[in-house]
Amino acid sequence: MPKKFSQPTMKQTILLFAFLLSLNSFAQRRNTMEQFSLEAGYGLNMGISPRITDISHLEGAFRYMFDDYWGLKFDYAFDQFRVDGNSSLGTDYHRLSAQVVHNLGRTLNISPYSDTWFSVLAHGGLGYSALKSKSYSQVDSMGNIVLGLTPQIKITDNLALRFDGSYIMNIKQNYDLTGQQHDLTGEHFVGSMLNLSVGLTVYLGRNQGNADWR
Repeated sequence: MPKKFSQPTMKQTILLFAFLLSLNSFAQRRNTMEQFSLEAGYGLNMGISPRITDISHLEGAFRYMFDDYWGLKFDYAFDQFRVDGNSSLGTDYHRLSAQVVHNLGRTLNISPYSDTWFSVLAHGGLGYSALKSKSYSQVDSMGNIVLGLTPQIKITDNLALRFDGSYIMNIKQNYDLTGQQHDLTGEHFVGSMLNLSVGLTVYLGRNQGNADWR
């Protein structure tokens, strides 16, 4: 059954941004996080099962590449689904995940053809999701599986334009993305959704984006 869940407060949101800023400041001072980056994006969320679409997807992540091929990232995403634009019908979706990142562009050796300005990252992992219905007080707590591809275009040594397509499976989902109970008997299901976004990757450290581009 769905569990109670407290929505993030303004204080918690401010603390989160302060934490990200402190990471940035620390990396700049120490100048040793050579393959560390921050990512952000905005775009489309599309519920596949059940089907519903909205343009209200937000995402943020920090990533560390262990070498030129493999890395790890922790990300947060927020999606808002509304039924026919009605603010009182729909759901708010929060997702946290830890994902392995692979430099697929380097594996496919596309650098000689792209002149090192274009590359593709593959990512996948597991996490926790919370789905809050506008019609019910309880929140749906679920596990998630994420798989995605991130094409990137290099702008400068420390900045890249990123496009991301991610497929998410929600394990033990109880509410539809419309905010209604999927099964009145309380039987859960495996829901799925797709995120398409555009944003930026900001590289930190003295070697900037070398892990992605060199």
